[in-house]
Amino acid sequence: MERPILKLEKRPFDWVLKILILCVIGFLLIYPFIYFSELPETIPVHFNFQGEPDGWGSKNGIWTLPAMGIFSYLLLAFFRSIPHVLNIPLQITPENAERQYRLVTRMLSWLSLLILLISSVLVYKQIQAGFENSMRLGFFFPVLLGGGLIGILGGFIFLSFKNK
Repeated sequence: MERPILKLEKRPFDWVLKILILCVIGFLLIYPFIYFSELPETIPVHFNFQGEPDGWGSKNGIWTLPAMGIFSYLLLAFFRSIPHVLNIPLQITPENAERQYRLVTRMLSWLSLLILLISSVLVYKQIQAGFENSMRLGFFFPVLLGGGLIGILGGFIFLSFKNK
């Protein structure tokens, strides 16, 4: 059975998510721009599992995470525009298509936000470590990463099966 192709109208919650995402993208671009000229020539570019810098490189590397975060956002935005081709764990019918497509597009929006937040935390910590203000990622980072992924994906799977 061929899946229905629908054009989903954005609801207020979708606009709120989009505005949050755009704010985080703004931070990802503006924060490094503000401090770039003050950064030392060598800054941390990698952190180990304890959250300590273990790789150093040129300060130009500060633009890698914003570029990767924005690329991820654009890729997920593309997939949000074609939910009918995504691998959804249920049979999609004309009756449940709108609900399931809305769930999967929101899941992709939440994942975009999480990826951008993680990129933002890492850029912030890179810059702070470059100034030797803080050399650790701290407890917050693994909680954001693990809790965010489990929450988003688990929530999507739960709601998908609940709202067949």
